[in-house]
Amino acid sequence: MDVSLDLEDVPRSHPLIAAFDLHASILNERLSGNTFPGTSVRENVARDWDLTERALELLLTEVRLRRNTSVPAMSGLPPELLSSIFTLLVYAEPPQIAVSASKMDRLEIFREEYLNDVDDNTWEYVHRRQRGTLGWMRLTHVCAHWRRILLQTPRVWGDHMGYLPRANIECLRRAGDALPLDLTNICVANSYPWSLIAPNLNLDPSQTELFCSRLRGLHIIDLRSSTQRADEFYEDLEFRNLEVLNVSITPDSSPLPLDWDQIPVLRAPRLRRITFRNVFITWQANTLVYLSLHLRHTTKIPSATLIELIAHSRETLQFLELFWASQVLEPGFDTASIKELSLPQLQTLHLADMDLQEGNFLQLVRLPSAVKLKMDIYCEPVYQPDWNSRTRLGVPVALALERSHCGPRLDGLFIASQRQYAEDDEDSRIDMTIHCDAASFANSTSFDGMPTRDSPKLHFVADANGMPPYWLDNVLISICRAVSPSRFTFVSFDLPFWRAADIKAVISHFPNLRFLRVTDPLNIDHKSKNPFGPAPYLGEAINELPEILEAESQQGRQGGANDNENWEDGREAAFPYLPGIAPGAGPSAGSVSSPSRSLEMLWLVQSRALKGTFAAWCEHVARQLRNSQQQTTTLPPKPVEILRIEFTTRISDEELSSAENLVYGTFEELADVVQWKINRG
Repeated sequence: MDVSLDLEDVPRSHPLIAAFDLHASILNERLSGNTFPGTSVRENVARDWDLTERALELLLTEVRLRRNTSVPAMSGLPPELLSSIFTLLVYAEPPQIAVSASKMDRLEIFREEYLNDVDDNTWEYVHRRQRGTLGWMRLTHVCAHWRRILLQTPRVWGDHMGYLPRANIECLRRAGDALPLDLTNICVANSYPWSLIAPNLNLDPSQTELFCSRLRGLHIIDLRSSTQRADEFYEDLEFRNLEVLNVSITPDSSPLPLDWDQIPVLRAPRLRRITFRNVFITWQANTLVYLSLHLRHTTKIPSATLIELIAHSRETLQFLELFWASQVLEPGFDTASIKELSLPQLQTLHLADMDLQEGNFLQLVRLPSAVKLKMDIYCEPVYQPDWNSRTRLGVPVALALERSHCGPRLDGLFIASQRQYAEDDEDSRIDMTIHCDAASFANSTSFDGMPTRDSPKLHFVADANGMPPYWLDNVLISICRAVSPSRFTFVSFDLPFWRAADIKAVISHFPNLRFLRVTDPLNIDHKSKNPFGPAPYLGEAINELPEILEAESQQGRQGGANDNENWEDGREAAFPYLPGIAPGAGPSAGSVSSPSRSLEMLWLVQSRALKGTFAAWCEHVARQLRNSQQQTTTLPPKPVEILRIEFTTRISDEELSSAENLVYGTFEELADVVQWKINRG
């Protein structure tokens, strides 16, 4: 029957029509028997018709519900489209065995304390669930139609081998006999020793060889506290099609002693990506493009062995990351038989090691001009902070500049100090990213297009966690001196809870600064001072700035900033980021020069939520800029040519409606041009 027919086209013999006709005739007879029905009779019949109408409405709803339940609309989609939808769901929610909350907590602590942005993806295969889950495999239990579609998609089964060890045999069967396999082996308490072959498969030698030839990706994560060595029978096998190898051992497990002469070689001629965390396996491959070694908590590799492995892939390697991979107390890279290692295809190099090993490695390698280089620098918490500058930081930083082919286009510097609180024991780290042609976008009237910290030409990370916060400026200036600060015309600062005197000391090292960007400009400590006095190697620079020291000694007594709204402490202070030394008269010029020209641009970014009002923020910034004019004779009447104000945090709708007039009215006397942008989200 065509569902588009009218009611009169439906046969009266249809059960629903027949039932309705019978019920309607009963209601009609109640009126037909009374020639002059009374009011009560008419009201009763009308009520019965209303009840009938309501019953039909409810019945229609029930019909639609049962129809959609028994024959859902999704079942009308073509199987090909359903398969595509299921594929997206499959990779969004993989299955997982049970992992205890305490184990995951330890992993999170380790990630925060040691890995940070260095190692975001190591544990991506382990989701934070205490109980195990079938994940996407639950879709096979919804209905026979969905189950049939998933069973006819062997790729999803082949890509999820090993997530549920007891289901390995069934997953392998459903993956078929031809498609490549991805194996993930997550070892938890009471599990099998980790293996390069999935446990519970019970394969004979010929089946094992065939299985290994089908492996495309191999991911092994050992979360146990007591780690056992992997079975090493893989030396008799060849992983002909293996492209990705990730092996990670939990950081709180015991390091495995390694006998480098006895480690079997993994034969994988098509291997393209290797990631090792706290474990190491030697390999033999011809097409390696990605190598990441993080061995901070396990036995290190002899430098000569590591160089030989890298040299074998010198013509194909594009990404190289060595994170505490070499032995510290053994002969270093400078004793390797290979005296020069050219890596012509390398695009990214990331080093984290002792300064001596970093320096020796950079002396050894030859890099292409387009390479991007990142270095983690560890700073010793010694009493003489300048020791970090003279002995530790200078050589590797200078070599990094040379090896990355930094020329005159390198003019942009982004500096961020990773501190969230003002306490002295707060972890400290300084990120410094260096970019080419950074000043070009600053000339634009757009707020967009700024270089991101994801793709700098050079990236230095100074780990100062063992150092008091009042030595952070020493670390920063040490690195700045090594990279020749006079080259930078664009500098961006994000220095939460830094003392004003330290900021001024840092700023004084950039004589050619034209474009200055400051994040959270009022988040400054105007009260506390260095309990040990200025660092020895900064003595000359500070002696050349007596007005800075005098102002700081009057303002600084005790205490510190507690949050970004502690503005009253700096009510009468000068704006510490504003350069007070003429361009070209660097810290060693001998005296403060004649009045300097204006900054071409001062770009202020407020990222933290305000506890006060937007108007109060503007007033405090303007007051500090005016104080800068009054406390020094080196600034022109308008210290800034273009003042750019950007709020990435929200302000109230009421403040937003009057923001334009407030901004222009507050800052027009301090800048030739005022630009502003406020987040309306």
